[in-house]
Parts: sequence; structure tokens; C-alpha cells
Amino acid sequence: MTTLIVYATVHGTAEQCARRIAEKLDGRADVFNLKSGPVPSPAAYDRIIIGSCIYGCSVLKEIKDFCAKYGDLLLQKPLGIFFACFSDSKQDEKEYLSRNFTPSLIRHADPVSALGGAFYFTKLNFLERLLDRHLAKKYALSNGIPVPDGKTDFITVSEEKITAFAEKINRSGSSSGTEEAVPDDH
Repeated sequence: MTTLIVYATVHGTAEQCARRIAEKLDGRADVFNLKSGPVPSPAAYDRIIIGSCIYGCSVLKEIKDFCAKYGDLLLQKPLGIFFACFSDSKQDEKEYLSRNFTPSLIRHADPVSALGGAFYFTKLNFLERLLDRHLAKKYALSNGIPVPDGKTDFITVSEEKITAFAEKINRSGSSSGTEEAVPDDH
């Protein structure tokens, strides 16, 4: 079983999620950053996973371009989509899907999950820190967790969600009819 994982990231959270998913998958998983250049055709893989950070309810342009280029092919294979973001709401996930993917890809993708997010305050410029400090505070207060200090990285990526996502992808491959045939001993 081979899996292509493509992602686009700004500060690295989607990459972190993609690599952690890859570690939990059965078979070989190849991980590619769409911002780093061309990737192999999804035709060579049994399953596809697409991941992106969310900015203003949108995935990054590279994700949209990849889906536009390979949309028909993506519908022929098990497909998972993940978001690296702070939303835990299924309603937000639905909004991210509807704003960024075609109806046919939305119907086909399973699993779809928001895996958590991160504010890497140590990597941000002054303006980004100022904005993200406000967003992190709002998130922390609404979730009943300590408010970050705005200097230390604030990461909510969920290992539990990553594991559940990978397990569902593993099950999708084994039930899709794409597994290798087992020779009959009789």
C-alpha cells in the first residue's frame, strides 16, 4: 500500500501533521511540500492525503492548484483531507471544505479532520506575533486553557486526532480492493 501525502504550510504545522500521519500509516508513505516544487503524479499511489494550514477560512493556493490539476484522479482513490488549524468544530471543517474543494471531492474525502494548530511565536515577525497573540488568547479563553504568553510557541496539534485520521486511512485502503492479492495455498 502506497500513500502520497501532499501539504502546504506557512510556519510548519501542516508539515508536522503530515509527517506524524506518515509514521502511522501501513505501507510506504511519501510526503511532499507543494511549495517546494513538483510532486509525483498521484496515479502512482494507492491512497492520497491532502493537508493545509487555514488562513481566513482558506487552504493555501498550492492545495487548490493541486486539486484542480488532479481532481479526476483524486476521485479514483481513497482520499483524506486534514487541516492544521485551531478549530475543533465540525461546522468549521464543513466551511473549510465548501470554500476550498469541489462538491465531488468533498463527497469523496474520508476522513476529513482538523488536527490542531500552532502559533510559533518564536518564528513570527512583530506584526504576526501581535495578531496571533490576540487569536491565541481568544482560542485559549474559549477552550478553558491557560492563555499563552505570546513568546512561547503555542501548539494544540492532537496526537489522538492524528492517530484516528491515520487509522481511518489505513482501513480505507484495506477495504478499497487495492490491496495485494494473497496467493491461495490450496
